[in-house]
Parts: sequence; C-alpha cells; structure tokens
Amino acid sequence: MYHVHKTLGFVLFESPIKEANSFVIVFTRELGLIKATAQGAQKISSKLRYGLQKFSLSQLSFIYGKHSWKITNVVPQENIFYRLRENKEKMTIVGNVGALLQRLVTGEEKNEELFDLVMNAFSFLEASIETKDELMHFEFLFVLRILYHLGYVSGSGGLELLAHGNEWTVENVTALSHHKKEAVSVINRAIVESQL
Repeated sequence: MYHVHKTLGFVLFESPIKEANSFVIVFTRELGLIKATAQGAQKISSKLRYGLQKFSLSQLSFIYGKHSWKITNVVPQENIFYRLRENKEKMTIVGNVGALLQRLVTGEEKNEELFDLVMNAFSFLEASIETKDELMHFEFLFVLRILYHLGYVSGSGGLELLAHGNEWTVENVTALSHHKKEAVSVINRAIVESQL
C-alpha cells in the first residue's frame, strides 16, 4: 500500500513523455523539489492536465512507486502565466526564478518558508511592481532572498538585512537600489559557489 503525500506545488517544468504521460518538475511546500510522472495527463479528457501546466499552482497528490514519484491527483488553484501574460518583463522574471529554483533546490527537503516567500513574491510582482527600475531591483532582491534561504548569503550588513526579510514592500525594493553593486557581486559569487 502506497502512502499518498498531499501538498501545494508550483510547476516549474512540464514535458510530454510516451503514452500521453507527462514528466513534471514541481517545487512543493511539503516535499521540496519533486520530479514526477503523471499517467495520461496529456489526454484531452485528463483531470490532471490543467493543474500540471507550467507555472500552475496546484494541490497535488503524490505516491512514491518502485523508483520514482507519480502524481495521482491534481486540484488546480491558479496559473501565474495567465495572471502575468500581458506583461513580458514580469513573465521573464517568473521564468528566471523558476529556472533558478530548478538548479538550486536540491533533493526532497521541506522548505515551507522559501515556498511561501516565492508565492508571496509573485503576488507582489503582479500587484505592486510597475517601473523598469522597480522590476530590475525586485528581481535582484528576489534572487538574493532565494539564495539567503538556501544558505548562500550571510552576514549582518544592510544587504543581508534585506535578504533576510520576508516582507515584500516597494520600500524594500527601492532600498535594494542602494546596494545594487554589492547585490550583483553576492549573487554572482553564490552562483559560482553552487558550482553552476
């Protein structure tokens, strides 16, 4: 008897595989980064189909089979793409962050705080970020906070205090502009350290 794991998850990658199945990479709240298959998810009639599209936020049920994770049920909540598709720059940030999470989040380790940080950031991006400068500084701050949560940023200076925070405000984004050069240096160093 397989144990069913239920968790909220954000789909970072989706690709069709043989026999109308799907292979997905999902950043989950309870299980960390999961690579899984979903049987028949490519079929028009499949109940799994819509909740497994890239950038979907869904309530997912997983079982661990002989060698891999399988998705048994999906309840779609929303799709970030449909919320932000009118704004190419905002969608670029979502894509960049999705790629970063795929590369940096290793293994199946619960990280609820990071998951909530990412979801809250997407809501803030949609509602509060408008100008080109705000977009640029928001992305720097977003990446910095992800790196901080994964242990790549430490210290107690102004930049670290911003990285440590979980609250998303225009003031925080603006404050990052005063540390832009340092932020770029810290981000680049972290990416080198992670051996990417």
